[in-house]
Amino acid sequence: MPGEFSIPELRKPFLNDILGHLATAAEAGEAVDLNRLLPLAEQALIAKAFGESGFVSLSAVREKLGNRFDYGLLRLVRAAMIQNGRR
Repeated sequence: MPGEFSIPELRKPFLNDILGHLATAAEAGEAVDLNRLLPLAEQALIAKAFGESGFVSLSAVREKLGNRFDYGLLRLVRAAMIQNGRR
């Protein structure tokens, strides 16, 4: 039926909004526990990409990771890394 969306399609914008709000909170100094949101292996993969590409361009990091992760998640991980002195 035209105009119908699947549940994953409907959830994605809301998930991106939530990740954006969490990133904003982390950037403002609020503690965000990435371990509750993202497996350690994926955190390490993203951290490595930031280490190689720098912290300025989310696009460069996203491209390095094969566009596997959304910008909201990358922004959140970057904020948490900076907050934890891992820049």
